[in-house]
Amino acid sequence: MNRRRHPRDRRAFLIEPTEAGRAAKTKAIKILDEQKRHFLGPLTLDQQNELLAILKLLQRPPPLPG
Repeated sequence: MNRRRHPRDRRAFLIEPTEAGRAAKTKAIKILDEQKRHFLGPLTLDQQNELLAILKLLQRPPPLPG
């Protein structure tokens, strides 16, 4: 990661990934895409969309009591 001072706010830093960091991200995304295809492969597109919608519902925080 490269870090440098913000040009207008000396309290802040701007960061950007290095070439190695960008390569690692690309590799990780490729692996995740392959895993997703393997895991969801047996399902139809409609089933995949339904599963993903259900999983999104499960990510929501529970309602507050009362």
